[in-house]
Amino acid sequence: VHSYEWGSKPSCYSNAKEIGRDISKLKPGDIICYAYGKGERAPYNSHVSIYIGDGKEVHCADGRGVIISYVQNSNIINIVRFSN
Repeated sequence: VHSYEWGSKPSCYSNAKEIGRDISKLKPGDIICYAYGKGERAPYNSHVSIYIGDGKEVHCADGRGVIISYVQNSNIINIVRFSN
């Protein structure tokens, strides 16, 4: 998950597939990549989460640790799915 946060592309992983930005296609286990901020890092992932189903994701939140929250459609730059 951290390598996605720091900008690695799924092509680095032979079993990864880019799904796009459509949250209706999410399946449990998918990685959701977000981009926040501006400047030179703007095109890269700045936050990632793991989809757990029922519209919810697990991720690390500043000052709150690991939390479960509802997926926010804004700022999603990609959804990545790994296969076996």
